Amino acid sequence: MRQNSPNQAPRRKLIPNLFSSILNVIAESDRPLTQHEIVEAVSERLERSDEELKRQITVNLHDAIIYGYLKVRNYRYSLVPGSVDPNEAHDQSQDQEHPSSESGRRNCNCKEPEKRWHERTV
Repeated sequence: MRQNSPNQAPRRKLIPNLFSSILNVIAESDRPLTQHEIVEAVSERLERSDEELKRQITVNLHDAIIYGYLKVRNYRYSLVPGSVDPNEAHDQSQDQEHPSSESGRRNCNCKEPEKRWHERTV
């Protein structure tokens, strides 16, 4: 295991299925939710409420906006129509490369017959 330098924080463990839990909470809601409402609902679903969970939810919300799963308006989060079915989010995450991977590439949704990989432009 790689040792952290003195100026680096220790690596935190990721909470399993957190991203799909967040998407499911938002999808099951009948209206856009604030960050606080999302934290409360996910905390209840995962049966835990600690600072690390709140931090990871915040990070996941920002990532979901960057990668086009969520949109935010007036501090309320909602799913982008047609972005992904929350029930398939977990299945697709295993098939595709993680969006923040070092290669910086992801699957393109273009109509080219070869389904080429393109450099990420975000």
